[in-house]
Amino acid sequence: MINTRRIKNRFGDNICRRCINKRYHASLTPKDCRYGYHYICPSCKQPQNIVVNFTFSGHLKMLFK
Repeated sequence: MINTRRIKNRFGDNICRRCINKRYHASLTPKDCRYGYHYICPSCKQPQNIVVNFTFSGHLKMLFK
């Protein structure tokens, strides 16, 4: 299971949902994530909402990733 701690260890504190989807093939929707703030994602270099945690459905989608 991939959780936000493992993602932050790999990518740092600032990662957007689109980059998580691209890297882990997770198909997360906006309602699957909890966002903290708006910042420039270092992976895609675009201003995005930064994921700080997942909702229950987000955790289920990341369960086997």
